[in-house]
Amino acid sequence: PAVAERESVSSLVNRRSHMSRLGLARTLSRSADTRDQGKQLYQEVISMAPGVHDAYIELVQLLEPSDPQAAVEVYCRFPLKPVAEQSFDDAFITGEIVRILMALEQYNHPQLGPSLIAYGKVMGLS
Repeated sequence: PAVAERESVSSLVNRRSHMSRLGLARTLSRSADTRDQGKQLYQEVISMAPGVHDAYIELVQLLEPSDPQAAVEVYCRFPLKPVAEQSFDDAFITGEIVRILMALEQYNHPQLGPSLIAYGKVMGLS
């Protein structure tokens, strides 16, 4: 009975947290043996807290060398605010979408134009 009580108390104390998952993803992604587990945890962080820029950026750093198209897709899932409300952190993501798509020569990608415009406006080029 005492063990069961401790288990229920600890499960209440240790709620799922996007911050702890982000830290674990960072740790696991450092090793080739556990990199896939790290990628999965980054996906969980994105699901739990979609506005956390770091999760997108760090996941893309893992994906881009082998699958740049998947990297673009991750960035495109970021919930951007209207351009007038975007921060420099948001502009980093739109700028990265532009950079990757230009490197892939995907000039007709539907996110290229809106991302380029958003990046320019946030950076003061309007």
